[in-house]
Amino acid sequence: MMKKEEKLSIYRQSVLLGVNHTSYYYRAVEKKDDYSGVRYAIIDIWNDSPARGARHIRNELRKRGYFVSRKKVGGLMKELKIKAVMYKRNLSKPNKKHKKYPYLLRGVKIVRPNQVWSTDISYIRLPHGFADRVAIMVVVERLWRNVKPEDVYLKGYATIGELMVGLTEHFLFYNGRRPP
Repeated sequence: MMKKEEKLSIYRQSVLLGVNHTSYYYRAVEKKDDYSGVRYAIIDIWNDSPARGARHIRNELRKRGYFVSRKKVGGLMKELKIKAVMYKRNLSKPNKKHKKYPYLLRGVKIVRPNQVWSTDISYIRLPHGFADRVAIMVVVERLWRNVKPEDVYLKGYATIGELMVGLTEHFLFYNGRRPP
């Protein structure tokens, strides 16, 4: 750019040089990273419950006095290369050779307690085989969907005795202290 005494405006000089005149006035501002404390808190919360995602971590951060959005928490988790331990989509696809049974409750109105029960059988891999897990209750699917990633996969039980103790502790946590 020319000296001020030359009597040519900044705008005219920028047109002659082929640059935007606002770039003459631009001063770079140093970016501040105010999220270092939040990052440590996210890692701490994730270490306590790695099966929980950005929404849960955001709620826990708010309890600790950090008010950040779920999207920001998700971005920081991505930056920290951590994500919730959970099932992947399409993990189990039905075998076309197996018989498919009809849904017997279609059109049935459930109007009283104990009218309908649900069962769920699943297998937990142990080092020397499998343990069968059977549940008979009203709401089964959501409970067992959380048990494996939140407890079984993380702890890797070696024996059925360890599994029984671990699941008992997890159910006490699930029914008492676990946030919804």
